[in-house]
Amino acid sequence: MTLLCDTNIISELARPQPNTGVVAWSAKTSSILLSVITLEEIFYGLSAKPNARIQAWFEQFLNSYCQILPSRDRQRILLYKTGSKVA
Repeated sequence: MTLLCDTNIISELARPQPNTGVVAWSAKTSSILLSVITLEEIFYGLSAKPNARIQAWFEQFLNSYCQILPSRDRQRILLYKTGSKVA
């Protein structure tokens, strides 16, 4: 099963001791979809508060389990209005 996940789910999975329910739920998925907005939020958070452990975990997680949804014009407009840039 492939699911679209928001930033709060990814953040929970990155915790040293994530919620067991979230871990069990994520174990049932074959891959996770991320929107460019979620990806931007994660990269923004990692640049604002650098954390080597989370950075390494996220890079491995992204490469192993995630697919990134193609960017759409509405998403780009939202990112532009909030002052963010697509990673």
